[in-house]
Amino acid sequence: KIIFSTIIEIEGNNPSKEELEKTILIEVPSKIYPELRKIFIFLFENSGFKDVKINETVDFQNLYKMKKIQ
Repeated sequence: KIIFSTIIEIEGNNPSKEELEKTILIEVPSKIYPELRKIFIFLFENSGFKDVKINETVDFQNLYKMKKIQ
């Protein structure tokens, strides 16, 4: 079992629902993804899966926009 946590500090008074949504669904994942990727690759390689391919980048902004369209 692996637990990865992130602390988010919200600045300003009463941010809107959309601002919070963007922070949680775009900004935070964009910042922590590189570290999570390293951890996953490390775990897979040490479990015997040497040729694991995980994208180096993920466009969380685009994923958010696609979610909004649906």
